[in-house]
Amino acid sequence: MLTSPVGTAHAPKSRDTESGGTDSGDTDSGDTTAGRAPARLLSVTLEPPAPTSPLSPPSPPREHVALHALFAHWAAHTPQAPAVVDATGTHGYGALWQRAGQVAAALRGHGVRQDEVVATVLPRTAEQVVALLGILQAGGALLALDPAQPPARLRALTEDAGVRIVITDGSVEPPDGVSWEAVTLDALAATGSAAAATTGPADVSATALACLLYTSGSTGRPKGVLLTHAAVTNYARHQAESFALGPDDRVAQRAPYTSDAALSELVMAFAVGAAVVVLPLEALATPDAFARTLEQHRISMLTIVPSLLAPLVADQVFTRCPSLRVVVSVGEQLTRSLAADFARQNPAALYNLYGPSEAGIGVTAHRVTGTEPGSTIPIGHASAGLRVHVCSPDGEALAPLTPGELYVGGAQLSRGYLNRPALTAERFVPDPFSGLPGARLYRTGDRVRRQLDGSLEFVGRVDGQLKLRGVRVEPGEIEAAIQRHPAAKQAAVTVLTGGPGPDLLVAFVEWEGQTDGVPRALRSHLRVLLPAPMIPAVFHALPAFPLLPSGKTDRQSLADLAVRLRTESPR
Repeated sequence: MLTSPVGTAHAPKSRDTESGGTDSGDTDSGDTTAGRAPARLLSVTLEPPAPTSPLSPPSPPREHVALHALFAHWAAHTPQAPAVVDATGTHGYGALWQRAGQVAAALRGHGVRQDEVVATVLPRTAEQVVALLGILQAGGALLALDPAQPPARLRALTEDAGVRIVITDGSVEPPDGVSWEAVTLDALAATGSAAAATTGPADVSATALACLLYTSGSTGRPKGVLLTHAAVTNYARHQAESFALGPDDRVAQRAPYTSDAALSELVMAFAVGAAVVVLPLEALATPDAFARTLEQHRISMLTIVPSLLAPLVADQVFTRCPSLRVVVSVGEQLTRSLAADFARQNPAALYNLYGPSEAGIGVTAHRVTGTEPGSTIPIGHASAGLRVHVCSPDGEALAPLTPGELYVGGAQLSRGYLNRPALTAERFVPDPFSGLPGARLYRTGDRVRRQLDGSLEFVGRVDGQLKLRGVRVEPGEIEAAIQRHPAAKQAAVTVLTGGPGPDLLVAFVEWEGQTDGVPRALRSHLRVLLPAPMIPAVFHALPAFPLLPSGKTDRQSLADLAVRLRTESPR
């Protein structure tokens, strides 16, 4: 049983276990390699040492370093190299690092120390990168918030995280009733300008908090995932290496900064000294605009969810993107037919990447070959520094080809959930397989099966969690918000897939009273409670929900009903 003390149970590694390589430990001390226990992370000086070759600056050290130290390495060695390209221009590694140092000095003056969460409410520009680096240099941890989120949600997330300081561009006013202070990035940089000349980045431990990411929660309350420096740097360096990224690459930055996908786009580029190109919103409006943007900026790496990849492939977009070298599919199942259609348009390497935020963003990856059996592409093998196990409901190791829950261990595990000790204990359990003191496993809730070649195939979810355009959606959070309306007696949410149009979030509501105007009433109600992507596109009011013999809601019947009603109005 996985709940037994570490070392009391072992499974044959030939049956259930795959390790992605070394650095696979996970202990409370932050030591991620057996026999090596560095007490502190290395800090990086900005005095550039003599490069080994004028044409090839040395790579960052292989020891676990702070996340911001990856960026600092390239600021020291190639300060003029482009780090971020956005609508305002091209910003070099050196200039961004210097401005971030000013922000860090000001934040330290505000009393920011290791593990304190500092929030940002900023647009998708280089300024967000400056804020991220400044927070990390000060020893704090980033919580990126969406400027378009409802004030009630901003208030709820900042209160849960205990935020004192929110960095803005001056366009965001604190919602009523909050205790945090809103400061602009320009004001921080001006305040810290003098002090930055005499202070360097804070020393932080391997287990220090780097980022706080909120995901949808099944109880109606978002879950804050605590990602450490060791977790993010392990992911960034090993994935960049597996994708063969280098300083000449230009990485598309498409995802909102509130997501782990955006963190992935940034840190993989900064790990190797590449440039991040922030795609403007208008570039995402039409396939033609998308193709022009990728061609104009010579994008070589793109991360994208299959539901967005499919319409671009249908419009032959990738026939016009000769600079693409790597495309990474994330967040949803990648079908064999979509992969084949892409390959006919572009020779870029196509990867299928899997990983939850709780396990450091990326856990397994598979490079598409075109010879995969079945209708979907495997999610592949464990990344370096990670271990994966396929287990039965009682935690026993399962033989190949037998579906079971995926457990993940190793260097990328997060600390757990902020202010949720019971949930953390439920999802992060002792690891009886590794023999490493203090090692843990994360129960992903995803069902997989191990193929005979050792690769993993995604089967589905153990629970009712949904994915919409690659974003994790807990139906319970949306249902709880709907049920706060006085006329909504009960709610059930599902995703409608497989139709001629995009996937749709559908809500069924047991409504008290007249049902005229229910969609309009609920949309108005939810706009102040949920971010726009979590508001259902379709609402159906029912006099009563279908029930199973146990008395529980028959969700399969509701899902079948959603398919039959897909073309009906109103929405």
